[in-house]
Amino acid sequence: MTPWDPFSDNPYRLCGWTTDLPAGTLPAEFGPVVHSPGLAPATPSQIEQAHQRLGHDRDRLLWFTAPDPLDRLALEFVLKDFPEDARRLWEPDPRPESRHNLAILCHLSWLAGAATPTDVARRWADLAQHHPPYTQVTDLFADWIRHRSLHEISHGRSVREDLQVLAVLQGPDAAEEHERELFADDALRLNLMLGHTLKQMHERWPLTHILADVSQQLLPPLEVLLHSTRPDGTLHREWSCRVGELLVNLARQARAEGLADAEEWLGRAAALAPSALRADLEGERNSWQAQNAAPRARAVEVAPLPPERRSRLGFGAVGLILAALALTWAFQHPPANPVGEGATRAAVQRQADSLAEKLSPVAARLAEIDRALPAAGPRRPALEAEQTSLKQRYQSEKAELIKLQRWLDSHK
Repeated sequence: MTPWDPFSDNPYRLCGWTTDLPAGTLPAEFGPVVHSPGLAPATPSQIEQAHQRLGHDRDRLLWFTAPDPLDRLALEFVLKDFPEDARRLWEPDPRPESRHNLAILCHLSWLAGAATPTDVARRWADLAQHHPPYTQVTDLFADWIRHRSLHEISHGRSVREDLQVLAVLQGPDAAEEHERELFADDALRLNLMLGHTLKQMHERWPLTHILADVSQQLLPPLEVLLHSTRPDGTLHREWSCRVGELLVNLARQARAEGLADAEEWLGRAAALAPSALRADLEGERNSWQAQNAAPRARAVEVAPLPPERRSRLGFGAVGLILAALALTWAFQHPPANPVGEGATRAAVQRQADSLAEKLSPVAARLAEIDRALPAAGPRRPALEAEQTSLKQRYQSEKAELIKLQRWLDSHK
């Protein structure tokens, strides 16, 4: 992120003075100008005109103050380009002036590439929390972040860091509002594509066609949105959950139809799932892999023996052949229906589809609870109780669904 520079043109910096000057009192001469990486050089004309702009509160908030001998000593280190020595003097000092100077010093470090914007935002936000005048600084910083994020997103670049800094400066709600403004068009396009996919599923389009559309049209813009939004933000969680549920259903349908990439689709769904459900989906995927790795019995072809060799067979050899044939027949003809005698494959498929539809809202509610718990307050015990109950129901119905899918796999 290109740093925000409110210092290069600050009149106190250009005059070489600190902001603790008494009102109406100006030194006879200009002081030494702080030069630091990232600051623009001070021109003679800027310095001559700077004293006419002194006195604004905002400028006072954005430069060093030195009412104490400790401050003046630390500022000497800053002028000599020894910022760490200045930091060691100010850091243990609890005075507001030291907190102020540390924020300036941290911001200069950001300009020099030695600090992050989040570090700087925390310094200013802490000052604003305890001293309301500093909200002028956090508001200026936040406005700069908003303008910068609009520029970055128009050039296809991630704005996640911008949004995280905005959350530090003005709170999660401000970041959430700006995030939804930035990604309103993206969310609309994703809604249209998701609706199109659900329509295809309802109309029973070929699954391979649906999966190709999802892979080419839905997942790429989703990846862009998730890469640019805050992982703890509502927009990120909402779309992870919605598309994750879709991929789970597609993966299970792909498994039922014997498609080779069913495990890959379930892996994609697990990557999007909330933490409460990710382990379950990964476990289901591992179960699929284990089933696929299990050796499958193959039909045994028995060629007729020449007449001259038939007489050489004893009862023991005949018994072995019959045993092999019986084993082969058993693998090729599994029990009619372990989930209900007499049921057809179509009926079991409908039962599996119905269970999958019941699981989706349960998974969605679990995701909502997972998002709400950190800030639940007095409602937390009730939410945790509901979460426990829903997890038990989810596990039970999921086990039933896996049993149905295994039966379908063996009755293709």
